[in-house]
Amino acid sequence: MSSPLIIISVVICFIILAVAGFVGYSIYSGVTGFLSNPLAAVLGKGLICPPGREQRGLLCYEKCPDGWRSDGTHTCYQDGPKDWKGKSTLTHLQHHTIYSSVGADPKKSIPTGCAGNKVNYLGLCYELPDDNWFVSSAGLIREKCKKGYRDVAGVCWKEKYGVGVGTADKKGCWNRNNCGNNGDGVASNPDNQWRCKGSFPYGDCDPKDKAEGKENNGCGSLKDWQGCDSVAGLWYPKCKPGWTRIHSEPYNCQYGYDGSIIGASYVPTTKPARPPGVFPDKCPTDDRELHNRLCYPKCPAGYERTGGNIEMCQTICPPGFKNIGIGGCEKPRKMVNAKGITEVGVCPKDAPVRKGDLCHKS
Repeated sequence: MSSPLIIISVVICFIILAVAGFVGYSIYSGVTGFLSNPLAAVLGKGLICPPGREQRGLLCYEKCPDGWRSDGTHTCYQDGPKDWKGKSTLTHLQHHTIYSSVGADPKKSIPTGCAGNKVNYLGLCYELPDDNWFVSSAGLIREKCKKGYRDVAGVCWKEKYGVGVGTADKKGCWNRNNCGNNGDGVASNPDNQWRCKGSFPYGDCDPKDKAEGKENNGCGSLKDWQGCDSVAGLWYPKCKPGWTRIHSEPYNCQYGYDGSIIGASYVPTTKPARPPGVFPDKCPTDDRELHNRLCYPKCPAGYERTGGNIEMCQTICPPGFKNIGIGGCEKPRKMVNAKGITEVGVCPKDAPVRKGDLCHKS
């Protein structure tokens, strides 16, 4: 056989082998594709869940938000803080605790004062409505008397003060209220004389201080003196500004007197204390706080005491987490919906054409 014929025969053999290999691979691929997904191989590909949903069986569930975890059904649970010191499960955070006892020193552990605006009365702390009230007796509070009145056994009487007995002539009244006079009621130098301030009886003036122009022993210049009034033939010092002489008691001046009955009065309101008095509730030092009538050390930041175990400080649940005591902190949860894949499903990119509930390349 000539050389050209041999070369042609070899080329033909290679072509036959290549075609046979291609046909064989195509048959193999078709068979394996059919075996793996007969329905897709014959009819097309199935639907998939759209973005934002995940497939479980024939349902598409909403995905949980970032920071939340699914329980595999319709419920998502919020993750706890990354720095949470206790253990964590899908549904709960377990508390981290620190032992913190009240201690054995009664000077630190026993409350001694009244907290807030409460006042102490016979060992109990009472809360008053405002500054116009006071504790009048155990369990009772009373209004304070108005300005110009004084409390006498639960009755508010108008305030008054005495100016002394009247004198038969003005000279006696003058002598009583003037310092440095000549003994006859006439001041030697009225513009530079001194008299004693205040209610009767008046003090004496110090001659040396008077000469040096100093005020001493409650004395002031003569021009500050109120003067004298004549009442029923007797002379009395005038009342202080804002005070009025009682008509039938000229020796007494009363605040806000308007000519009414002597000793005008009224009964202030008295009522039970609400809330009633409590035992002292303020701890001796600021680094302690009251729990069950004892002062415990304050817990570190992020911890608190609860009634479950008062000797322990436990972690404070994060915002939105429910404290259920020894069970820890219940995580917030939210429900997600699920819809059938035939209702919300979409076609994959490699088979974008939907025909019925199947997807095809074209």
